[in-house]
Amino acid sequence: MGNLNNLVVEVQGVTFQFSESSMNQQWYRFLKMRPALRDVAFDGEGARANEIDLRFADRVIVRGRG
Repeated sequence: MGNLNNLVVEVQGVTFQFSESSMNQQWYRFLKMRPALRDVAFDGEGARANEIDLRFADRVIVRGRG
C-alpha cells in the first residue's frame, strides 16, 4: 500500500505525485524545471509524459509512455 499522505493529481492525462511535505515547493520545482523538459510535451505535442513524480527532494522524475 502506498503512503496515504501523498497527493496524486491527474491533469490532461499526466499524473503528478506530491509528498505530504511542502507541496507548494514541489510544484515550484516542477515549474522551474519545465523549460528544460523540451522533449516532453504536456499539451499533446512531441514525446508525451504520463507521470511527473515530485515526492523526492531536489528531483523531478519524468516517466513517459512507452
